[in-house]
Amino acid sequence: MKLRSFVPGGLVLALFLLSSYTLHNGERKSETILRLMMQGMQYYHYQPQSVDDNFASKVFEQYLQKLDYNKRFLTAQDVATLRRYEYLVDEEINDRTYELFDLSIQLYDKRLAEAESYYKEILAEPFDFS
Repeated sequence: MKLRSFVPGGLVLALFLLSSYTLHNGERKSETILRLMMQGMQYYHYQPQSVDDNFASKVFEQYLQKLDYNKRFLTAQDVATLRRYEYLVDEEINDRTYELFDLSIQLYDKRLAEAESYYKEILAEPFDFS
């Protein structure tokens, strides 16, 4: 029983230590973190999850909600582009690819730069409060 209480702490410590290294056995840091997270979820989680399309859909919805929480940046077209990956998250986890993540960050950065150009244009002239 005491051993099982130390496992989550050990996983957190392992993730922290591994996140400080660029490479670990030929893996990228993000691949190592993803692998450890999946191992922890499958073996040490109190209610193990199967990585299937149902899991992928839930993860995708949560990721999309947290990516653009107040729906300020991504357009409907961006969301439609990302929706192609809704049921592919499980394959990406198993194959250790990051297409959804890379595409979402690319779209988010693009929209953030557009928003930045808007406010810089607006703030270029002083406000008239009269």
